[in-house]
Amino acid sequence: MIEHLSLSSVKAYLSCPRLFRYKYVKKVPELKSPWAIFGTAVHRTIEEYVSAVANEPWRKDDCPSMQSRWPYHWKAAQKKEPNIDWSRADSDALLADGARIFTVRETLRFVRDDLRAAVVKGEPLIETFFKFDLPDVGVPIIGYIDIVADDGVPGDFKTSKQAWTTEKAARELQPLVYLMGLQSLGVNIDGRFRHYVIPSNGYKPLQVIESHHSARRVTQMVEIIQNVWHSIEEERFHRNPTYQWCGKYCPYVEQCQP
Repeated sequence: MIEHLSLSSVKAYLSCPRLFRYKYVKKVPELKSPWAIFGTAVHRTIEEYVSAVANEPWRKDDCPSMQSRWPYHWKAAQKKEPNIDWSRADSDALLADGARIFTVRETLRFVRDDLRAAVVKGEPLIETFFKFDLPDVGVPIIGYIDIVADDGVPGDFKTSKQAWTTEKAARELQPLVYLMGLQSLGVNIDGRFRHYVIPSNGYKPLQVIESHHSARRVTQMVEIIQNVWHSIEEERFHRNPTYQWCGKYCPYVEQCQP
């Protein structure tokens, strides 16, 4: 039984309806990607620091450094997700990659000096939960927004092996859902969104890419979610062999038969 939809589940259906069925309907256990766990740990390391100085920015020199906190968050993320596919990655190598990220001067300078979270009623807007309903969708849409900056612009942290372009950021569906989520919380939005892209190998500085999303694009996203929900209700769970991860990299390849 589907109790809610999220950006991740909607994107899963758009990628491969059968994958959605295994993951969200049948709830078949899957091995987690080590790079996804790595990304979560990197985000938590940054978010912890930004949260600590949100109300008292003069404490930035007194807070534990992100580099010193990285091993803790990497270990905690692995402990939370014990079923990790280590066939194509190594924990120690990723530990070293993360350590490099938090030695890049430009990245550290940006997080320490320029990245500030908005504060509402004494609480920084980091990992802000939202939940809203849409017409003709039988379950709520939920999610968490990584950060709302002190100028009111929402954003998301991404770890990536490759640099992003402004075109890629503009094509993302994530901002559209997050903007709807903020609006449901009563936060004024102007369509702006930022991606904070962190090179996962730690050799290059963080990218900050801002994009603007029109009301028309948000309306189109509403229609996409409605169409996904209607297809789920009608149990349309066909296989998509054109999905880029279809085959040996799909976590459900053994269950999925043509």
